[in-house]
Amino acid sequence: NLGHEYAEGYGERPAGKVEWEWLLNRNFEKDKAIAALDGVLDSLARLKQIPARKRKVVLTLPEPIVGFKDWGRINHSSLDFDSASHRLNACKWYIETALEKWKTANFKHLELMGFYWVAEHNTGAAEILPEVSRFIHQKDKRFYWIPYYGAEGAGQWKEMGFDIAYQQPNYFFNTITPYDILTGALNFAKKHKMALEMEFDSRVVDQPEFRSRYSAYIKEFQNYGVWENLPVAYYEGGSGW
Repeated sequence: NLGHEYAEGYGERPAGKVEWEWLLNRNFEKDKAIAALDGVLDSLARLKQIPARKRKVVLTLPEPIVGFKDWGRINHSSLDFDSASHRLNACKWYIETALEKWKTANFKHLELMGFYWVAEHNTGAAEILPEVSRFIHQKDKRFYWIPYYGAEGAGQWKEMGFDIAYQQPNYFFNTITPYDILTGALNFAKKHKMALEMEFDSRVVDQPEFRSRYSAYIKEFQNYGVWENLPVAYYEGGSGW
């Protein structure tokens, strides 16, 4: 929702319960997002192009931002995010609400795999993440994370309860970023048994300096055995595909 942040550090007002509900409703809106994906797959099925398997979907889980004192109410109680238990309760509410919406939607061609922690560092959440993870696992779902290179807590992703963490290299986006940022991210990921993220945007199409950066990912991912041995997430920053 414009004007609000769903993770700490973006300079906007923290998203409250109203904005968290907006996000859920938007994700489950008719003919948008998840429903649109299911609809496309269903239209293909009617043309006898039957999907080989259900597509796996992961839903965003917002960060309850420390210090936000007016998030909203659950069961007639106001939540103050100075309290770790209140932050945890907000996450549990969101997860349970999302699972109910998924069940009600009754998608034909989709499977809900779990939740993605949208914050790219764990500065304000380390004390609640293991409990959030336990709650997600109780629901028989998985917990995903994609920290930026150098993010606090990235090397401790397993201890925080994540099932998988994809390392962002952060090399593509600025032509002055040195090459050792890319190789450093790959070495960090290898050391901490992380997966990797491929990154690009529309500048790869018509700007040679960014195309060369895109090519560097491909080359170094090959050198490090990423393509053959690791899951790869894709960040596409607009019109790149």
